[in-house]
Amino acid sequence: MSLRLKLALAVALVTALGMWLLTDQLLRGLRQRYQEATEEAMVDTANLLAVAVEQDGSANGLADGGRLAAIFADAQARHVTARIYGHRKDRLELGAYLTDAKGIVHWHSADPTQVGRDYGRWNDVLRTLRGEYGARASRLVAGDPDSAVLHVAAPVRRAGRIVGVLSVFKAAGSTIPLETAARTAAISAGVVVACASAILAALITWWISWPVGRLRRWSREVAAGNRPLPPRLGSGEIAEVGADLARLAAEVDGRAYIQSYIQNLTHEIKGPLAAIRAAGELLAEDAGRSPAETAVRMPDEDRRRFAANVLAESCRIQGLVEALLTLAALERRDRPLDASEFSVDALVDDLRSTNAPQVELNRIRLEISSAPGLLLVGDHFLIRLACDNLLRNALGFAPAESIVTCVFSVAEGRIACTVRDHGPGIPVFALDRLGERFFALAHPLTGRKGSGLGLAIVREVANQHGGQFLIGNHPDGGAEARILLPGRLAISR
Repeated sequence: MSLRLKLALAVALVTALGMWLLTDQLLRGLRQRYQEATEEAMVDTANLLAVAVEQDGSANGLADGGRLAAIFADAQARHVTARIYGHRKDRLELGAYLTDAKGIVHWHSADPTQVGRDYGRWNDVLRTLRGEYGARASRLVAGDPDSAVLHVAAPVRRAGRIVGVLSVFKAAGSTIPLETAARTAAISAGVVVACASAILAALITWWISWPVGRLRRWSREVAAGNRPLPPRLGSGEIAEVGADLARLAAEVDGRAYIQSYIQNLTHEIKGPLAAIRAAGELLAEDAGRSPAETAVRMPDEDRRRFAANVLAESCRIQGLVEALLTLAALERRDRPLDASEFSVDALVDDLRSTNAPQVELNRIRLEISSAPGLLLVGDHFLIRLACDNLLRNALGFAPAESIVTCVFSVAEGRIACTVRDHGPGIPVFALDRLGERFFALAHPLTGRKGSGLGLAIVREVANQHGGQFLIGNHPDGGAEARILLPGRLAISR
């Protein structure tokens, strides 16, 4: 599981858990809050009705409810039309009863059969007669909280003393529609907030993991042997870690690079050095003979042959070192290319004149051509070096009196330099390895091998220009190598 996914899941789980706990806590206390609000309003109502009883001057004001009974009768007969936050209210849901100082019911708005009963043991009446706050909640059905009825009482005073109790009651279930609407609204809000939190969590996760993802991709490129530029990670701890890793990777890569080159260079130089040493020992031995031993001295032809061998192997070592330095400079290049736009025609003339001596020496016919108006875009020195190496490689393997062609054309939206010889071709086992450092094929006639760095330089130049290096056998015989480079066809007006 990726770090980004882990962060996203962690933030989502924490957000979901927090929202669930918050919503659950709000919903758990929702009914109690509604009942508390209802009770608070009932306290006001009970006291207002108690004052109305106290001010009732009729003889039956306390005995049978007096004007209060008539008010309730008229109110219950009224048609109520009210819409409270989406809930429709169409009837009076408040009731009341009146007891004397002993708790005996004298009037009941909802059930006249309760008149004469003793309510003195109920908390609303009992506590009010004691001068305390009287209230109770009684369930009509045992175990069903929705059947509870809230009762709130207020004292009825005459001449400063409590002569009765006015209690109002209301079914707790009357607030269920409002509670349900509030619960639905709370859940909907919770879902919206959860979704918004999830989106925000995803954005935060992306913001946190973005530099980590770039660092991971860069490290994979480095592990694969490529040399990508260190990613830009902004500032902060991750950027510092990225800079430290880039320095460490450069140091490790540098050590491995040097070790690899030393091993390869040592292996390639061993052969020429052994040949130089052998020739030198023979020449030194011959030079040390006395005049009396002149008859057995080395013939001049052999001395010239050994001296030429020393010179040839020395030139081979020099070419190997120069090519290795060139390839090392390319592979360890840490600055952008000196890109410019230049004509292919000038490059063709340069290649023709530069390789004229080898063409004449090997008795080869070189044909270099270019489509008109081609322009290459890149580092002029490196592109010339790559094309020249391609051409020299073909000239080195081409038989005498044969033809080597070098054609510049437009291919796949890029400029292609295609070089073909009419030699023996490339063995199948070597097709996938040509272009590797120090891998070279022996010449079919002389048996001599090159440095194995020329085509490696060609491949590196192609890679650095975003191009491609291809090599294989031509269907009509001989080898064909191609390098694709950025460029364009000039439009003449």
